[in-house]
Amino acid sequence: MPSVLNVDTLVAANGTDPVTLTKQSATKAWINFNGQGTIAIQTSFNISSISDVSTGQYQVDFASAMSDANHCTTLAVSHSSSADEGADLSTSVYGTTNYRVNNREGGGTYRDPIRFCCDTNGDLA
Repeated sequence: MPSVLNVDTLVAANGTDPVTLTKQSATKAWINFNGQGTIAIQTSFNISSISDVSTGQYQVDFASAMSDANHCTTLAVSHSSSADEGADLSTSVYGTTNYRVNNREGGGTYRDPIRFCCDTNGDLA
């Protein structure tokens, strides 16, 4: 049977500072997923699921909610050719439990990238 650890507060070894994960500067969630065909999470932290909203548009759902919708998400994509390079990587529909990411090529057409990577900073709820 696996061990279970139940705690109310985590603190650093000095007994006063919060542990790194809870510090404001730590990344609270990240994801690497394939954006073509059947989308799938390759690897992630604090992400429960992703949804394919439309071509080049995805919703990312947090496993643990953010404290508010004012978190910051950084994006990167990989493409199969230079013609597909993202000219417009953006986030939209920020919420405490999810956000949406978008990828458009130079002409403004939404494109599914081979790989989409996102990391989110802010405070957990």
